[in-house]
Amino acid sequence: MAVWLNVLLSVLTVLLNKHLYAHYGFPNITLTCLHLLITTLCVSSCERYSVFHRKSLPLTDVLRLSLTFCAYVVFTNLSLQSNTIATYLVFKMTTSPAVVAVEAFWCCRKFSNGILLSLVSTCGINTLCTHSCCAHPLSLSQLDQCSLAQED
Repeated sequence: MAVWLNVLLSVLTVLLNKHLYAHYGFPNITLTCLHLLITTLCVSSCERYSVFHRKSLPLTDVLRLSLTFCAYVVFTNLSLQSNTIATYLVFKMTTSPAVVAVEAFWCCRKFSNGILLSLVSTCGINTLCTHSCCAHPLSLSQLDQCSLAQED
């Protein structure tokens, strides 16, 4: 149940963000700040209701993770603002293999066969999506035009 709720909310968030960019020229930095504020409120609520408990970590580790998360949100929002939804999703799917590659080469981290196999399937799906996006690009504005044409 929680997985499907996460998927639904993620899809709705992407569609709402693209709508705000396409129709209202919503500033990227403002939307990013709203994302981070809502994330903070949700994490605080989860902690308050004992969904998880706070752990003590070195400040440098937390700062590095926080900056990385902020950069991730900023760049994904910029990608959504500048690209079609399909292209945005292809780029977003590339994030996990890229993170694993960086950790493997720069941090000398080893990954289990299960993780590597899941990355192979992700890259395969990404390749299919990339081909599909190139063959049939579809943006939210085109979807809006299709729905408006059906109303006439």
